[in-house]
Amino acid sequence: MKEKVVLAYSGGLDTTAIIPWLKETFNYDVICCCIDCGQGEELDGLEERAKLSGAAKLYIEDIVDDFADNYIVPCVQAHAVYEDEYLLGTSMARPAIAKRLVEIARKENAVAICHGATGKGNDQIRFELGITALAPDIKIIAPWRMTDIWTMQSRYHNLPSFTDHGRETVQQDGGRYRAEDVRYELGEDVCRISMDIAKAYPDDRIRSYTRSAVLDKEKSITIRDHYEGDGGTAVLSLMFCEKPSIHQNTIRIGDLGICTVEGASSITSEEIPVTDERLKTAWKHSLYRCLVTMEARDLTLTIA
Repeated sequence: MKEKVVLAYSGGLDTTAIIPWLKETFNYDVICCCIDCGQGEELDGLEERAKLSGAAKLYIEDIVDDFADNYIVPCVQAHAVYEDEYLLGTSMARPAIAKRLVEIARKENAVAICHGATGKGNDQIRFELGITALAPDIKIIAPWRMTDIWTMQSRYHNLPSFTDHGRETVQQDGGRYRAEDVRYELGEDVCRISMDIAKAYPDDRIRSYTRSAVLDKEKSITIRDHYEGDGGTAVLSLMFCEKPSIHQNTIRIGDLGICTVEGASSITSEEIPVTDERLKTAWKHSLYRCLVTMEARDLTLTIA
């Protein structure tokens, strides 16, 4: 009999893709567990999606009353405020979710619990502290931190690729390929983050590739890329769930908004059929990709 892992399952693309990865990587039977904290319609179709993706079983656990009585009310009574700025929100649910995951793991005699929280976020800490406190003997699997074996990479992401006389250089997986010089600023109306992503590529000719993003609340998002090096021409992939309409230097994405591009020599689009049967359960139709070719050293995208 195979060992079991309990997966904290939301039904989204990430945790759906994790199901076959757990089976292929660890040879586990995957027990999905979706914790209902009041999501409502987000729970529709979860069982079909999970089982078509390879899960052996799906639990949908209603903890709404427990969450309200034993987590929300005490936090409100304690005036729990995050960094003296705003009341706690989704973070209140994480200990409750961790507790129920451990209960299901004990019920199923699972040897591990897996979550899809990113490797550089607070949620991984909240989940793992709760799980470890209640069940220190249960193994925790965090794919986004396991860069040696979680290698789901493709050129269909929003980092640029570089073309040079028919040779293409793309981002590599693994812990050594990561951003450097990460800086951020959080303001009431404007937030900024910048980083150098050149080290994400195995080509030393890409000496620097600085990306900055500015969120002007209720107005726009501006992304600026600056490239130094001779590793080829930078081509940015932009993925959309709706078919984009391109006119000169603007990209319209249905009713979602308009992206204005400065510094591009060309903008083209293509339809990307979803052919993986496992992913089809989470995404029923095609995706669309725009290829934005940088003209020189600077590229600016403004989304409004």
